[in-house]
Amino acid sequence: MSIHRLKRNFTAGEVSPILNSRTDLERFKNGCRILHNMYCTTQGPATRRPGTQFIFDLTPHISNDIIESIDDLQFRLVDFVYSENLAYALVFFKDTDLKAWMIVGHKNGVVAKPLDPTQPYKLELGTDFDVEEFDYAQMGKDLNIASRTRPPQKMVYNAGDDWTIADITFTDPPDEWSFTDLATVPTKVSFYEQRLVFASSVNYPQMFWFSKAGDFYNHGVSSPLVESDALTYMMASGEQNKVQWLVSSRSLIVGTLGDEWTISGAGAPISYKSVAALKQTNEGSEFQKPLMSGPATVFIERLGRAINEMVYDYTHDSYIISDISLLAPHLIEQYGLVNWTLQKSPYSIIWGVREDGDLIGITYQRKQKVVGWHHHDSYRGTFLDITSIPSKENREDEVWCIVARFIGGSFKIFLEKLSTEFKEDESLNAWFVDSGVRKELSSSIKYAIYKDTEDALVLRATDEQTFAEGEEVFVYGVVTEDDEINTRLRAPVTILHIVDNGDGTQDVTVHLGPMPTVPSVQILSRSNIQVNRYAKIYKGFNTMTGLGHLEGEEVDILVNGAVMPSQVVNGGEVSIPEDTYVCTVGLGFESVIKPLEADLPLNTGTTVGRTQRINNVSVMLHRSLGMEIGRDLDHLEEVPFRVPSDLTGQAVPLFSGIRKIPFPEGYEDESNIIIRQRQPLPLTVVSVTDEIEVYER
Repeated sequence: MSIHRLKRNFTAGEVSPILNSRTDLERFKNGCRILHNMYCTTQGPATRRPGTQFIFDLTPHISNDIIESIDDLQFRLVDFVYSENLAYALVFFKDTDLKAWMIVGHKNGVVAKPLDPTQPYKLELGTDFDVEEFDYAQMGKDLNIASRTRPPQKMVYNAGDDWTIADITFTDPPDEWSFTDLATVPTKVSFYEQRLVFASSVNYPQMFWFSKAGDFYNHGVSSPLVESDALTYMMASGEQNKVQWLVSSRSLIVGTLGDEWTISGAGAPISYKSVAALKQTNEGSEFQKPLMSGPATVFIERLGRAINEMVYDYTHDSYIISDISLLAPHLIEQYGLVNWTLQKSPYSIIWGVREDGDLIGITYQRKQKVVGWHHHDSYRGTFLDITSIPSKENREDEVWCIVARFIGGSFKIFLEKLSTEFKEDESLNAWFVDSGVRKELSSSIKYAIYKDTEDALVLRATDEQTFAEGEEVFVYGVVTEDDEINTRLRAPVTILHIVDNGDGTQDVTVHLGPMPTVPSVQILSRSNIQVNRYAKIYKGFNTMTGLGHLEGEEVDILVNGAVMPSQVVNGGEVSIPEDTYVCTVGLGFESVIKPLEADLPLNTGTTVGRTQRINNVSVMLHRSLGMEIGRDLDHLEEVPFRVPSDLTGQAVPLFSGIRKIPFPEGYEDESNIIIRQRQPLPLTVVSVTDEIEVYER
């Protein structure tokens, strides 16, 4: 009997093997046995994670000697968002002399010294700075810091290459504080109702100190008392569970070792007249700062074996907790999370660094009932920390990470960031390598003007690159009058003439010639200028440099959107074809998806345990190129995408649609399908449909 099974989405992510028989669960049909180096999207498909971009080598700033072990190294990444257009990834670390430093990550690099652009700007923090466990709360240009090793401090942003840090000067500091005795200094900090709140010293683990309203460093009180005065409050929980974290929401949410509380003004602004602490749940928490996603507070359970979601329930007028790791406990039961971040855009993904150095992801969109787990790793890589900052330029949040890579017999410590989501129609700018580097010599085309000859085209370009008459260049993305992409010239064209317009643009006239890749176009006058959002002019090159951080490693190479044979980096470079205009090089990684198979009810019972055979598999893909498919990792066959009309050495067009694949496998008790991508190319699986035969024996 032939049966067709449709896997229409993957929003439940990777599901624990102990749930393999729970076909009765609503989310079972949307789950995967394996979702490795891929993530589920809110809309349903599973897509390959982007590769990482190499930003900076931290190694020489940590040690002058080779690093043989990373066990005792200390790192921390902190997001600092100053304005809509300005955000930094602050890199805190200790060198081998135990001195703490901060380096500032920004866009595609690190901020340099004012007078020496070859060296990074570094802020010295001293040997007693607690890199791994300090707490912080940002307000504008100030980063307020609380830790167990120092009195409260304020780090101030003056400019990208100008930061200062100093002890906070308080007006009327609380009587419980004595900054000569570290047992009295607060270790947690947050803002709540226009007050700066410190909490939890060694001597007073459940004490809270609220500043005056609107006067963050003033802890004075008036005579007589007024409601804006500073406030000191002891939370009486019965057990002396120290405060692990603070989160400002409709109340001040407090996580302790044993339970979760809210502190508020009980319907009024908090003050000496109205303050109440209410115990909400008793799960207990780790010290990592929770993540806020919509109305939910997501935190790590005290033993690190669960991720809890805390949401206010209007029906019961209290907060309730649910375990969002219930379907995937196998991903964190052996190794807990040491740090995490929420990438809000494009898909609302929680990224967490696990104790073993792997990366765990959770696509989390509670309103859409999407909670899907996925597991990620990187070749020769151990993730150490992670954060995210918004990027208006990329229209999504950037995920920054510190990665230790074992290269050349020792560890190298790199600052890297995830590339942006792949959303193009061609593979030219695909980035599916780790610790990668891209090279392109290009200028954006602001306008395209078709002249009154058939073999010449004038392009108004920015002056990002210097061009010369007679030089051969590549043109990508010419538009027609209706503003649609008309062509991408895959062969070089010659520059005939250049005019500098004196406004940061140049009119570049290129000779098209009798090229079959150039369609006929409508002739426009010089006054009818077309705005062009897509096009670029590229200069060719034949050597890919800047790979010294991967010396001696075998790397994947993507040239003009086409996969080249892998090479070993020698002298910090690899050789590439003469006509290269865009090249991306880095460490390869493989992505794997293995959907959970559905149990189909039969007249005679169930398909579970019966002999089955898959005849055909139909995989719906979106903007994908390259994959292998089979019943397990040892029996995979490559699916061809190249057709006879595709020119050798040039990029194959991306494929969207259904690929029907014969599946000549044997008879098994389970009918498994596994899909793998190992090339530096995109893969998005929309759905999987298989045709199976089920037998009585």
